[in-house]
Order: sequence, then C-alpha cells, then structure tokens
Amino acid sequence: MKFTELSDYRLPAGTVTEWAPYTVAPESEWVVDLRPATFDHEMHLRRSAEYQAGNSWLGAVFEIDRPFDGAAFETALYLWTAHHEVLRSTVSLEYFPGDRAVGCRPDGITRRYTHPAGAIGIHGRVTGAMTGDAITAHLTSTFDAELSPLTWPHHRAVTITDLDPDFGGQERFVAVLAADHCVVDAYSLLVAIGELRAFYLAEVDGTQPRSSCAGSHLDYGIHDRKAGAELTPVHPAVTHWRTFLAASGWRFPDSGLTSAQPVTSHDAPGSCGGSEFVLSAREADEVNRICREAGHSMQTTVFTALALAHRAVTGEPRMRAAMPMHTRFEPRYVDAIGWFVGLGPLDVDVRAAESFRRAMDLTTGAIGAAKAVSRYPYPRIAQLTGCEAIPEFVISYLDVRYVPGAADWARLKAQTLRGRTESDREVYLWVARTPDGITVSTRHPGTAAAAAAVRDFVDTAVEILSRVGTEGVDAPLEGVVAAQLPA
Repeated sequence: MKFTELSDYRLPAGTVTEWAPYTVAPESEWVVDLRPATFDHEMHLRRSAEYQAGNSWLGAVFEIDRPFDGAAFETALYLWTAHHEVLRSTVSLEYFPGDRAVGCRPDGITRRYTHPAGAIGIHGRVTGAMTGDAITAHLTSTFDAELSPLTWPHHRAVTITDLDPDFGGQERFVAVLAADHCVVDAYSLLVAIGELRAFYLAEVDGTQPRSSCAGSHLDYGIHDRKAGAELTPVHPAVTHWRTFLAASGWRFPDSGLTSAQPVTSHDAPGSCGGSEFVLSAREADEVNRICREAGHSMQTTVFTALALAHRAVTGEPRMRAAMPMHTRFEPRYVDAIGWFVGLGPLDVDVRAAESFRRAMDLTTGAIGAAKAVSRYPYPRIAQLTGCEAIPEFVISYLDVRYVPGAADWARLKAQTLRGRTESDREVYLWVARTPDGITVSTRHPGTAAAAAAVRDFVDTAVEILSRVGTEGVDAPLEGVVAAQLPA
C-alpha cells in the first residue's frame, strides 16, 4: 500500500461528483458532548487556529468494481458516516470576553459537539466532466481549502464515473475519500476503503451490510486524557523524552540525510517524495521466516536494516528518530476511525553490532523503550518539558496485511494519500508490509542533495534486507560501505 500525494496517482478522466455530509437540523442544535478531545486533536486545533498548521488531510483513492449508482453511493457514505461517531462530531475553541485581549492567541477552552446519526444527510453535487490532470488539480485545491479541524464536516468524498473503456468504462468507478487528520489516521483510511466499498455493494445488491462493532474515538479521548493526567515532570516517560530531546539541543533530531546546500534552479520547492515496492511478498516472507527463527519480528528486522543503512550513509552509529505507534490497544478500537497514534523516541545504537543478529538485539531494546513511552500523549509531555519543537526525522512501520479488504487493494488500485507539506528539514519514511510485499514511501526536502541521500538510504536498507534473505542473520556487515553525502 503506497502513501503519496494525490499528484502521484494517475486519476482517469470522467464525470466528477462531490459528496459531503450536512446537518439536517440547524447547526445551533449541535449537542454538547462532554467527552474530551485527545491531546493530539487539541494541539492540532490550536495550531490551526494560530495558522501554524499546513495541510493536514489524509485520503484514499480506490476503484469500486460495480456500475455507478448515485443513490446507492449516497446511502453508503451516509452509513459509513453514521457508523463512526467521530465523523459526526467536531471540537471548537470557545472564548469568553477578554480571552483574546492579548496577542489573539487561541487560549479559549475546547468543547465538543456531536450530532446523532439521524441529524445528518449526504449531499452530492455534480461538478462535470474533466480530464484526469484537471481532476487532480481540482481535488487538491478543494481538499486543501475545505478540510480543516476548525470547520465541520471534516471529511469529503468524490466519485469519478463515465470512465474511458481502458479504465473500466461503465462497469466500475473511482472513489476518492479525504478527511482532516483530526478525525482519521492513515490506518483509518485503509479500514475505510473496505467499509465504504462493502456498504456500496450491499446497497446495490440488496443485501445486509456487514459492519464491524468498532468503538468510538470519542470514548478513546477519555482514555487519552487519563493517560495524560498521570504525567508529572518526573514521570519516567517525561524523563525519557527530556533526555532524548536535550541530546539534540531541545529539538527533535534531524535525519543527517539532508544537505545544507542552497536550493538551485533544478530543485523543487518545498518537499518531495515517492513510494515504491521494495520487496515482493515472497521475499518479505523469506526474510521474516529467517528473522523469526532468530527470535525477532519483522518490525525489528526493518528498523535494524534502516539503522545499519543510516550508519552506512551518514557515518553515524546511532539512528535517532520519532517513531509513530498505533494506540489501538483495546479490541474495540482495531477497526475504529480516528486518530490513534502515539509518538515514541527511537534511539538505535548499532556501533557494537558485528552481525545483523546482534544489531537486531540492539534494535529490539530501542523499539521496546520507544513503544512504552508512546502510550503517553506527546503533546502533554511537550507541555511538561516546555519543548515546542516538531519532529524532523520520522519513521513509521505498519503491517496492514490483515486489514479487512486488504486482499482486494491491488485489484482495486487502492492507495492512501496525504496532503502536501512544505519543509526544508523534515524527512519521513512510511514502511508498510502489505499482501503484495513491502512498500516504502518517503517525504523529504526538494533539493537534489536530499533526494540523493534519501535514495541512498532506502536502497542500502533494501540491500541489507535482501542479504538477510539470502545469507541469513549472521552474515558479516563489512560489505555495507559508508557512502559520501553530498557536500
């Protein structure tokens, strides 16, 4: 499963219809909901109110392998929205007289409002026939402008119908789903692909849709607040983060992969990236088998390869990064829609590793320490440490083979999407194990130097994984030679 910007997905020409929820009752009849926003949601809301947040929408694009029926799609989108309470809810910053007197900072309280399922409807508006490139430009502009934590609805859908015969003609259509980060994470969009398609097929076939007993992210907010309330300045999680951040001058560590060269006429503005399959399912299974026999998981295997590749490319024996981790610890949240992501401080030191096996031992300890800390909301830890820095080097790993509907993704040309972000420092890697193999998606500064270094980093990690698959975990590491970064 690739994770890219919409511009990296080839949309077909066709007739565009835009879909969005609306309130049947007046907006003044939103019901006050006493369940709190998570710390991440509140931080995201306040940064957006201060105009510090860029595009924060995530999305998915996929085909539905049936002829298009507008009424059926409207019903499917309604059922999906009704099924997940977070999609019918919003959080606002509310002020009282005098609150904005100094600096216009958003210091008001956060308050949640939620509509019952019966108080919303779905509106569809035909935009018209467009080329694929025009659709991409239109949707990117629309999602950038309209999806925000400050304004409900926080999600939209688009259908592309009347496709050319080469893209399926009248026998299938394309669906695009996008939502602000406040109500989804990337995993939520993977779940949404299968759910929305299942609701649609049930409607056109006249069958009963099978929906999961997913929990509500609004209930998860209560858990998140309780976890944050446990934290004090001397809590082990806070101490761990304080040590991690202090080691890099009270900012998140950078990747060591980007160059200080000025942007040239050949460089792209802002951030660039890409996505690719780096191992087939068969190759991934073989590497996994070998490393399982050595007592380690595929997650440890991937991070070990990345740590060794980082050492080879940068010459640094420690790979320090922010590691997103899911917080779907209760079964009811496994298929829930929402923002279930914690952040852990990953510090892998492989200077003592003479073999891949030994490097895995070191990586296991580093991942375990980061996971334990990721259970606590980082925005609350940031308050206690006084650190307002944002992550610069982020590595995520997800095994998504068992998401409902995952076996259909390749056939449906399914892909997850992210809004465009501008940064001259940030390097992100998203690694996913899918039914068809392992994908690596990247985002990095738009300079040629950064692109070359990240390319070298990924290629070296893949070479290491390939060697493990053919030579085992005890092969010597001398063959991985440090590369020279661009000056």
